[in-house]
Amino acid sequence: MKKTKPFDVRRGGVYMADLGSEEEVVGSEQAGVRPVVATQSNRQNEKSPTVIVA
Repeated sequence: MKKTKPFDVRRGGVYMADLGSEEEVVGSEQAGVRPVVATQSNRQNEKSPTVIVA
């Protein structure tokens, strides 16, 4: 997984995320670069090094 520069993630925002390669997934998990929606609160997004997405 490559690192990118930090940027402002807002709840409800749509972002492109690398969900891994086809070899790393199990069952019906998605892989590749796909759009995701940030579901974590803005306050948590500011403090946490990770973000919850759907």
